[in-house]
Amino acid sequence: MDGLISREASDKTKGFRLQKLRAINLMLDLYNRDKATTFYVFYAAVEHYEDVAVNYADDISSEAYLEEDKNYNPESGFTINSHEVKNSLVSFFDIYSAKWRHSKTLSFGFHSTNRIAKEGRPKAVEEAGLENPDKPVLELLSERNYSYPNLLPLVKFVLLKEYQRQYPERGGVFQSLEEMSDDDLISFLDLITWTFGGGDEDVEQDEAFEKIRACPHFNAHLEGKEEIILSLLMEELDKRQGLAYANDKFVYSSDVELVYIQAAGEITPELHDPAWKAWEEIDADDTRNLKEKVESVFTDCPSKTIRLLSHKAVSAKIEEREFKRSFKAMKYRVYYTSLEYISRGDFSEPLTLKDLHFHFDEMRNKSCKKIASLKQDYSYKLSGEEVVENTIMQLFDECFLAFDEPVSSDE
Repeated sequence: MDGLISREASDKTKGFRLQKLRAINLMLDLYNRDKATTFYVFYAAVEHYEDVAVNYADDISSEAYLEEDKNYNPESGFTINSHEVKNSLVSFFDIYSAKWRHSKTLSFGFHSTNRIAKEGRPKAVEEAGLENPDKPVLELLSERNYSYPNLLPLVKFVLLKEYQRQYPERGGVFQSLEEMSDDDLISFLDLITWTFGGGDEDVEQDEAFEKIRACPHFNAHLEGKEEIILSLLMEELDKRQGLAYANDKFVYSSDVELVYIQAAGEITPELHDPAWKAWEEIDADDTRNLKEKVESVFTDCPSKTIRLLSHKAVSAKIEEREFKRSFKAMKYRVYYTSLEYISRGDFSEPLTLKDLHFHFDEMRNKSCKKIASLKQDYSYKLSGEEVVENTIMQLFDECFLAFDEPVSSDE
């Protein structure tokens, strides 16, 4: 693309993990398609023309998808005048004009973690005698509401001004953009899918794990190896991205299959407790928090004791977010051991501070003993006394455990 600005490998560090996760999720979407009816192949790369490039072909047609990824504070907002948006539009139009004009096999994506904001009125727009639409421009573009008053003239003006800034000598494809009709501009804009408030690295990683498990090659021998598979896919993208020739940068559908085969051969000393699946099925309807449950049986419980117990519940919630499946398996075991304890016929509700601590200690000790016996077969990332005690407080703070039966709302 002679005369056009090279945008590959710009800003290699910021958001690079998000780019790789987006590429992996897009590859897995394609890999998990039903391949029974037709032969197809795909290949993907990061930092090739755009942040993510995915190409797909079957025995009838082929498609190319190019995506820009923006990883910003979700509370911040983009407008049509934001540098990141304008730069992406120019980059998309460069590619569209140079190789793909009128092609139906190309599409673009703009994936951003932040939201849409309402336009101000820059001086250049005011001097041009243009009016902003009364709705955010990016909202209208996302909806493909191109007939909305003042939209297309403003988009074209912003795009032309950005071309003037990036190509001072009016190189590139400035003239073709300047002469473009509204219908042709719509044809270009129609190729772009805008995503605002999209997933950050954590969300995309969780989605990748779900898609890894949904793959036809995933089986019981690969349980607990989702992180290994994701790491191997990341490594493939890293390895290819540094190669000199463009065609060598791509990870192919066959490479994804090889990753599953490689992961199956990886030795993992840990066997995870599958009880996390059972935890997902548990329902409870006691909406009281820990403070309310304690005070329902022990009215005079000191406030500092309540604060301490609540702090432990919060700690457990943080640990659950960090360790997910392993924590949920342990939580399930603690839940049923504690439920069994407070469901015994000789159980008496705590009426003093000494009673309260005695019951919590008993639940902790019995739960730790249960998990210690299970550790002969399973591995838990967290299972110490303090973690178990925090988990018990979390179960009381949520809807699952209580010293007494909840009072029905219709009683």
